[in-house]
Amino acid sequence: MAFERNVSNVCDIPLITDWQNVCLDTGEYAAALAAGEDAGQLDLENVDQYVALAWLLATHPDKRLRDGKRAVRLARKALALGSAHPSLLETLAAAHAEAGDFEEAVYWRIESLGA
Repeated sequence: MAFERNVSNVCDIPLITDWQNVCLDTGEYAAALAAGEDAGQLDLENVDQYVALAWLLATHPDKRLRDGKRAVRLARKALALGSAHPSLLETLAAAHAEAGDFEEAVYWRIESLGA
């Protein structure tokens, strides 16, 4: 069952985030990605949303939907906005790995263990 992207008119970040979680739980990854993009456009200071979207872009099961370079940009934006908590650093490591920058991936993975 494919979900329709029907939250584009919604300006409620928690609702969009809940929709994204439903999509992730049911394996509708493209819809989850779209919901994350919608939320990110509405709340440009939401660190958690950047991290969630970066993780999805770095680790998506469908390689056609992965985008390591974009994931790195989003994770770095989250890092600039907030604290360097372990899940953010792990996301940055995964993003660099997906982008093919394994030295940076290893660096951020080690940093995540010490955070």
